Amino acid sequence: MSEDTHTTQDNQFRTPPILNQSANVPPDQGVKLETKDVLFSYKGRIGVGQYWGHFVLLWITLFVVQFLAYSASFEAGDGISGLLLIPGIWVGTALGVKRLHDQGKSGAMMFLLLIPLAGPIIWLVLTLLASQLAPNQYGPSVGNRY
Repeated sequence: MSEDTHTTQDNQFRTPPILNQSANVPPDQGVKLETKDVLFSYKGRIGVGQYWGHFVLLWITLFVVQFLAYSASFEAGDGISGLLLIPGIWVGTALGVKRLHDQGKSGAMMFLLLIPLAGPIIWLVLTLLASQLAPNQYGPSVGNRY
């Protein structure tokens, strides 16, 4: 019996394809999240490329905004830094949690970053690991291993 077949007493039925999003998904056409979900939601999965693309864009954006603010005045730069801290942490952890979800791991593994010296190295390795091609408890496949 396949994974998408369920038995209730004597009746067998298949999950409709619309609900079984992972059925026959071509490797290059996985389920994609909208940008707002990628950046702000802790649900779902993202692949290596999508993670690193958004992560680098986040850091470039934060750098440019802070550079412009500090160019205007030192006090303005301090104020902008404080305002960007919470959203920056939120987006960074949302990206990280979804990257871990893509490998079938819990988002709680983000706490590995708190280990002095070894944490960031472990985190780098975890973000570069291949995706699970099969659906997992966090959602359907993103479509490719990397």
